[in-house]
Amino acid sequence: MDNNITFVGTSHISPESVKNVKDAIISKKPDIVAIELDKKRIRALLSEKKRGLSFGDVKRIGLKGWLFALFGQWLQKKLGQKIGVMPGAEMLAAYKTARKNDIQVALVDQDIEKTLRNFS
Repeated sequence: MDNNITFVGTSHISPESVKNVKDAIISKKPDIVAIELDKKRIRALLSEKKRGLSFGDVKRIGLKGWLFALFGQWLQKKLGQKIGVMPGAEMLAAYKTARKNDIQVALVDQDIEKTLRNFS
């Protein structure tokens, strides 16, 4: 049994990262593709309707976590617009490429709300 693991380093706003993850999945044909996302974030990436943060989210994730997320969203969106690739495009490409090729996907990150609460 061959237990090789391949890591593909990416940037959330890089056209090369989108290409690299697709190429790696197609060429390596892995049994599983692990993506650093949780269920909420993959649903958000797959959704055509984008939901931004609201002030009501402060209750769930705390003020510092909310401010961090708000600033992070703004910064990634601005950089993504400048470069022409929206944040998370590489993770979405990995997910869609794996599904298209009947490869199992493992979402391997903790709930984003827990991460953001840790800031608070």
